[in-house]
Amino acid sequence: MPIEENFESVSLGSKVLNAETIENNDQATARVSSDTAASGTKSLKFTDAPGGKFDYNPLVYWEPHFKEGRIESSFALRPEAGAVFNHEWRDDSQPYRVGPSLQIAADGSVSVAGVRIGQIKHSAWSNFTIVKELGSGEWTLNVTAPGQPVISGKFTCDKTMKSLDWFGFVSNATDNAVFYLDDLKIAPGK
Repeated sequence: MPIEENFESVSLGSKVLNAETIENNDQATARVSSDTAASGTKSLKFTDAPGGKFDYNPLVYWEPHFKEGRIESSFALRPEAGAVFNHEWRDDSQPYRVGPSLQIAADGSVSVAGVRIGQIKHSAWSNFTIVKELGSGEWTLNVTAPGQPVISGKFTCDKTMKSLDWFGFVSNATDNAVFYLDDLKIAPGK
C-alpha cells in the first residue's frame, strides 16, 4: 500500500494516523507539531528523554506490505542537536530480515552498516531518497540539503528480504533530544 504523509491533516499533538506509534512515557513521544515543517505547517516531532524503558522508543512505523518490485521512498528530516535517528526497512519473517537501514548520530554524522558516509546539519531540513528492488541485496541512498554536499551511494543489505512489511523511524537518544520528520512517501517505483 503506497503511503504519502505530510501530517497536515493530523491534529496537533496527535499520533500519526495509519501508523503504529510506540512511546516510552509521556516525555518520550512522537506527535504532530507545528514547531517547524519542511512543507506546509506541520511535521512529526520525535521527542526523546532519559529514563525510558527502551532506548529505541519513541518509534513510528508503517506496514506497507509490498511483496515485489522496485520500491522508492523519500522523507525530510530535521535533527536538532543531540538527536539520534534510525530508519529501517524490515520484512515480517521471524526473526525479521533488514533491508535499507541508516543511522544519524548525535553529532549529525550519517552512517550505513556502521560506516560514516557523510554529515548533515542540525536545525536544518535534509531530504532523503531510498530505492530498493525487493529480493536484491542492494539499495541506493541520496541525501540533499540546501548548501550542503550531496550524500549518495549504493549499499548492500539482506538479499533474502523479499517484502517490505515494516517501514520505521526510531529515536535512539538516551537524553533530551528532538528530531522532525515530514513529507514521507513510499510507493512502487518505475
